[in-house]
Amino acid sequence: MAKRKVANKKPAADKTPIVKIEPYLQNLKVILTKEQIADRADRAAQLLQDRDQKEEEQKAAAKHAKSVIETIEAELRRLSSEVRTKATYEDVNCERRFVYESKKVQEWRLDTGEMISERDMNEHEKQREFGFSDDKGEHEFPDEFGGDEDGKAAE
Repeated sequence: MAKRKVANKKPAADKTPIVKIEPYLQNLKVILTKEQIADRADRAAQLLQDRDQKEEEQKAAAKHAKSVIETIEAELRRLSSEVRTKATYEDVNCERRFVYESKKVQEWRLDTGEMISERDMNEHEKQREFGFSDDKGEHEFPDEFGGDEDGKAAE
Protein backbone atom coordinates (compact mmCIF):
# COMPACT_ATOMS: atom_id res chain seq x y z
CA MET A 1 0.00 0.00 0.00
CA ALA A 2 1.05 3.35 -0.77
CA LYS A 3 1.63 5.66 1.97
CA ARG A 4 -0.37 8.71 2.16
CA LYS A 5 1.14 11.93 2.64
CA VAL A 6 -0.09 13.63 5.73
CA ALA A 7 -0.46 17.32 5.54
CA ASN A 8 1.03 19.34 8.26
CA LYS A 9 -1.45 19.72 10.96
CA LYS A 10 -1.63 22.90 12.89
CA PRO A 11 -2.04 22.59 16.58
CA ALA A 12 -5.64 22.12 17.79
CA ALA A 13 -5.65 25.47 19.52
CA ASP A 14 -5.58 27.18 16.25
CA LYS A 15 -8.62 25.34 14.90
CA THR A 16 -11.04 25.93 17.86
CA PRO A 17 -14.48 26.58 16.44
CA ILE A 18 -16.26 29.71 17.61
CA VAL A 19 -19.31 28.70 19.69
CA LYS A 20 -21.96 30.89 21.29
CA ILE A 21 -23.51 29.46 24.48
CA GLU A 22 -26.93 30.65 25.64
CA PRO A 23 -28.38 29.27 28.91
CA TYR A 24 -32.16 28.71 29.22
CA LEU A 25 -34.73 26.76 31.25
CA GLN A 26 -36.94 24.00 29.94
CA ASN A 27 -39.54 22.07 31.90
CA LEU A 28 -38.43 18.44 31.74
CA LYS A 29 -39.31 15.27 33.62
CA VAL A 30 -37.25 14.65 36.78
CA ILE A 31 -37.61 11.49 38.86
CA LEU A 32 -38.49 12.22 42.53
CA THR A 33 -36.74 10.68 45.48
CA LYS A 34 -38.70 8.78 48.14
CA GLU A 35 -38.28 11.73 50.53
CA GLN A 36 -39.65 14.18 47.95
CA ILE A 37 -42.63 11.88 47.33
CA ALA A 38 -43.36 11.67 51.09
CA ASP A 39 -43.09 15.47 51.45
CA ARG A 40 -45.51 16.00 48.58
CA ALA A 41 -47.98 13.44 49.99
CA ASP A 42 -47.96 15.24 53.38
CA ARG A 43 -48.45 18.60 51.70
CA ALA A 44 -51.33 17.25 49.57
CA ALA A 45 -53.08 15.84 52.66
CA GLN A 46 -52.69 19.19 54.46
CA LEU A 47 -54.03 21.11 51.47
CA LEU A 48 -57.02 18.77 51.23
CA GLN A 49 -57.83 19.39 54.90
CA ASP A 50 -57.40 23.16 54.46
CA ARG A 51 -59.70 23.16 51.43
CA ASP A 52 -62.40 21.21 53.29
CA GLN A 53 -62.18 23.61 56.24
CA LYS A 54 -62.45 26.65 53.96
CA GLU A 55 -65.48 25.12 52.22
CA GLU A 56 -67.18 24.64 55.60
CA GLU A 57 -66.36 28.22 56.59
CA GLN A 58 -67.73 29.43 53.27
CA LYS A 59 -70.97 27.49 53.79
CA ALA A 60 -71.35 28.86 57.33
CA ALA A 61 -70.69 32.40 56.13
CA ALA A 62 -73.23 31.95 53.32
CA LYS A 63 -75.85 30.72 55.81
CA HIS A 64 -75.15 33.68 58.08
CA ALA A 65 -75.34 36.13 55.18
CA LYS A 66 -78.61 34.55 54.03
CA SER A 67 -80.01 34.90 57.55
CA VAL A 68 -78.99 38.56 57.70
CA ILE A 69 -80.59 39.19 54.31
CA GLU A 70 -83.82 37.48 55.43
CA THR A 71 -83.90 39.64 58.57
CA ILE A 72 -83.44 42.78 56.50
CA GLU A 73 -86.16 41.68 54.07
CA ALA A 74 -88.59 40.96 56.93
CA GLU A 75 -88.03 44.42 58.41
CA LEU A 76 -88.38 45.98 54.97
CA ARG A 77 -91.73 44.20 54.43
CA ARG A 78 -92.93 45.26 57.90
CA LEU A 79 -91.98 48.91 57.31
CA SER A 80 -93.52 48.89 53.83
CA SER A 81 -96.75 47.53 55.29
CA GLU A 82 -96.77 50.20 58.02
CA VAL A 83 -96.24 52.94 55.43
CA ARG A 84 -98.99 51.51 53.22
CA THR A 85 -101.51 51.14 56.08
CA LYS A 86 -100.25 54.19 58.00
CA ALA A 87 -100.43 52.11 61.21
CA THR A 88 -98.35 49.72 63.30
CA TYR A 89 -98.88 47.22 66.10
CA GLU A 90 -97.45 47.97 69.53
CA ASP A 91 -98.12 46.83 73.08
CA VAL A 92 -100.69 49.19 74.60
CA ASN A 93 -101.85 49.23 78.22
CA CYS A 94 -105.45 48.11 78.40
CA GLU A 95 -107.94 47.04 81.03
CA ARG A 96 -110.77 44.54 81.15
CA ARG A 97 -113.91 45.79 82.94
CA PHE A 98 -116.45 43.34 84.31
CA VAL A 99 -119.78 45.18 84.35
CA TYR A 100 -121.93 42.91 86.54
CA GLU A 101 -125.09 44.97 86.12
CA SER A 102 -125.21 44.32 82.36
CA LYS A 103 -123.25 41.03 82.57
CA LYS A 104 -120.77 42.33 80.00
CA VAL A 105 -116.96 42.28 79.75
CA GLN A 106 -115.51 45.39 78.17
CA GLU A 107 -111.93 45.90 77.03
CA TRP A 108 -110.60 49.49 77.03
CA ARG A 109 -107.43 51.12 75.69
CA LEU A 110 -105.86 53.27 78.38
CA ASP A 111 -103.91 55.47 75.94
CA THR A 112 -106.97 56.72 74.04
CA GLY A 113 -109.81 55.77 76.40
CA GLU A 114 -111.44 53.85 73.55
CA MET A 115 -113.48 50.69 74.13
CA ILE A 116 -111.92 47.90 72.05
CA SER A 117 -114.56 45.21 72.51
CA GLU A 118 -117.57 44.17 74.52
CA ARG A 119 -118.95 40.67 75.05
CA ASP A 120 -121.24 38.72 77.37
CA MET A 121 -119.71 37.29 80.55
CA ASN A 122 -119.24 33.54 80.65
CA GLU A 123 -120.47 31.52 83.64
CA HIS A 124 -117.12 31.66 85.41
CA GLU A 125 -116.88 35.44 85.01
CA LYS A 126 -120.40 35.93 86.44
CA GLN A 127 -119.19 34.55 89.79
CA ARG A 128 -118.15 37.44 92.00
CA GLU A 129 -115.16 37.19 94.27
CA PHE A 130 -115.55 37.48 98.03
CA GLY A 131 -113.28 39.95 99.77
CA PHE A 132 -112.27 37.55 102.56
CA SER A 133 -108.55 37.18 101.73
CA ASP A 134 -105.77 39.31 103.21
CA ASP A 135 -102.49 40.09 101.41
CA LYS A 136 -100.95 36.81 102.59
CA GLY A 137 -103.72 34.74 101.02
CA GLU A 138 -105.06 33.73 104.47
CA HIS A 139 -108.81 33.82 104.88
CA GLU A 140 -110.32 36.17 107.40
CA PHE A 141 -113.82 35.42 108.59
CA PRO A 142 -115.89 37.89 110.61
CA ASP A 143 -116.62 36.87 114.20
CA GLU A 144 -120.23 36.05 113.33
CA PHE A 145 -118.88 33.09 111.28
CA GLY A 146 -117.13 31.63 114.30
CA GLY A 147 -113.61 33.08 113.88
CA ASP A 148 -111.25 33.92 116.74
CA GLU A 149 -109.77 37.40 117.43
CA ASP A 150 -107.12 36.97 114.68
CA GLY A 151 -109.87 36.30 112.15
CA LYS A 152 -108.94 32.59 111.80
CA ALA A 153 -111.80 30.11 111.55
CA ALA A 154 -112.56 28.01 114.61
CA GLU A 155 -111.79 24.33 114.24
